[in-house]
Amino acid sequence: MFTVQFVPITLLQAVTTAPQAVNLKNAAETLKDATAALQSIATVIALIVGGIWTFRAFVKTREHQPRAKIEHVVSHRILPNKQYLLVLDVFVENVGQVAIRLRSSKTWLQQIVPLPHNVQCLADNGQDIAPQGESEAKWTLLGRVHEKKYELGQYVIDSGERDQFRHNFNFSSDVQTIQIYTYLETPEGSPGWKLKTTYDFPAPEPARWRPRMLLRRGGH
Repeated sequence: MFTVQFVPITLLQAVTTAPQAVNLKNAAETLKDATAALQSIATVIALIVGGIWTFRAFVKTREHQPRAKIEHVVSHRILPNKQYLLVLDVFVENVGQVAIRLRSSKTWLQQIVPLPHNVQCLADNGQDIAPQGESEAKWTLLGRVHEKKYELGQYVIDSGERDQFRHNFNFSSDVQTIQIYTYLETPEGSPGWKLKTTYDFPAPEPARWRPRMLLRRGGH
């Protein structure tokens, strides 16, 4: 009796264990497939996010284009011949992510006060000194244009760097107000950068009357 009862129990345990092993194997394969699917979905999402970031960074915000910040630092001296010596420092800082390759740099001065003759006539007649369709008057060029051209790759300002251009101008001390104009051009198709600065000279001091003493010869 004991032997007959023992065999069915053993067979029942073997039959019960086999389906459990099959179920575990199927569950492992299902989990593996699900993990692979999730990884694929994550990869697709990452590609989409990366594409959006690239579009915003390089297309919408134009980070692939060079960016520059220009600054004018101006001072002046009086020369022995009573002319003004203008010392102009043009600082250029690369605030973008790509290098700046300059094609040319130009700096010049324009006289504002005393008003040029044509501008003075318009002002005297009560007319707008700025021509139709423009925002500025036709100021007179003061001296010559300082221009320098560069070969491709000759002048490069890397990202985060700052460089300096120094200019000297001399002109009559009758000038009271000038406009400084700097234009930088790049070969990458960018419109370049420009900066205008107005600079005032101190008003001349009024002549002072000094009494003179007359000396006479003789006793009377």
